[in-house]
Amino acid sequence: MNIISSFISSRNKCAIIVDHDLSFLDSTCPKSILFRGQKGVNGMTDDIESTEKAINNFLKNVDITIRRDKDSGRPRINQNGSKLDIEQKSAGIYFAE
Repeated sequence: MNIISSFISSRNKCAIIVDHDLSFLDSTCPKSILFRGQKGVNGMTDDIESTEKAINNFLKNVDITIRRDKDSGRPRINQNGSKLDIEQKSAGIYFAE
């Protein structure tokens, strides 16, 4: 558990965390809200859902799949059309753990 999660949990509080780092959000936030739309034009939100599901839906919208590197465990973007990309898209898994 990282320091932010520990701080929030020990005080029995909630927090709003806005970040672009998918790994950070995945490790810190149990629940997320995905925002969609065009910047400065329109926007909408999805329901509150697990962060894993929210990241998966985001990546599906931008047509990108991510795998975990087997040695480092860090997320890596699959090359579009690669074997792993095609396999993950077929399974509906855009963010592989």
